[in-house]
Amino acid sequence: ATNSAHGAWIGPPNGEGGPVPIELTCRYGQFGDARQQERVLEAMVEDLGQHLDAVHLLTGRERALLSQVNATTRMWADGEDGASVLDLFDRQVRMHPDRAACVGEVEVTYLELDRRANRIAHALIARGAGTDVPVGLFFERSADLLAALLGVWKAGACYVPLDPQYPPGYVQQIIEDARPRCILADPALAVRLHLPASQLLHPGHPDVLQASAQAPQRVLHPGQLAYVMYTSGSTGVPKGVMVPHQQILNWLHNLWQKVPF
Repeated sequence: ATNSAHGAWIGPPNGEGGPVPIELTCRYGQFGDARQQERVLEAMVEDLGQHLDAVHLLTGRERALLSQVNATTRMWADGEDGASVLDLFDRQVRMHPDRAACVGEVEVTYLELDRRANRIAHALIARGAGTDVPVGLFFERSADLLAALLGVWKAGACYVPLDPQYPPGYVQQIIEDARPRCILADPALAVRLHLPASQLLHPGHPDVLQASAQAPQRVLHPGQLAYVMYTSGSTGVPKGVMVPHQQILNWLHNLWQKVPF
């Protein structure tokens, strides 16, 4: 018998027939749990014709425990939480319009944030934003960023985050790949992008201020894109990861179960 990092080969010495005494030595660091190795050997003896991938390394009790831990499926009642985070936000606007939704340099209520987002949404729709259409966001953390993000969703579009801390070349790579319909940006930051004014929009733009404060008649579906997040690009060109609204809701529900807030 020979022992190696990949397995064991057992056979009669020099091709001779007859009974062969076998001694097995297990390298725990190489082979893992010795009980699992015993189960593999027992399975081989029980059925010499079975494939290795049909052999269970776990016991029935261990497999049942694994299934129990991974049983995270939950059926939501129709309309319980809507199709997106935007539905959760709309609920807060109806229930607590005068409560603070954003606190920072300025405090913005849910109702005011909703109206700002609605105006941005109408301006984006006028520029061709719609289902799964990417719109860039180029802001520092602020109430304007939150209003812009919600406005993109209210327009039915998806946002592409552009962090002002990113190197200029990296931001440009994302813009070239995502090809956003337009970019919502803080005017103080927009000058870094070197883009024509027709491709830029900001919360104080006349097209936004003159737009309706009423919510657009758009319906979001769970499978629609919420945002496109780009990788670091450390091994090459940054790649966009498309995230639908239902994925955000799944993450939030799992978080609420573990840490209610």
